[in-house]
Amino acid sequence: MFGKSKRINNHTKRELREHWAGKYIPNPEELPVGCDVVVFEKGTKYGWQSGSIEEGVDGTKFVNCLDVFFDFDQVEVYLNTRYA
Repeated sequence: MFGKSKRINNHTKRELREHWAGKYIPNPEELPVGCDVVVFEKGTKYGWQSGSIEEGVDGTKFVNCLDVFFDFDQVEVYLNTRYA
């Protein structure tokens, strides 16, 4: 009777809305510096955080979540919809 709800990276649409997570970004290194994002830390159950794309002195980009720094291989990156 009820179909399965569509999941994105094993997250329900409801979960994504609750954490202000919009479109999933498969290539976050292409986002501009300062772009607001929401990340889910891989390997955790409730690892949602808000942050922004930053660039190091060596030119590599990463996500800064209140001075917790993540490489892109550590997180799933979504556009932040909180202020959209």
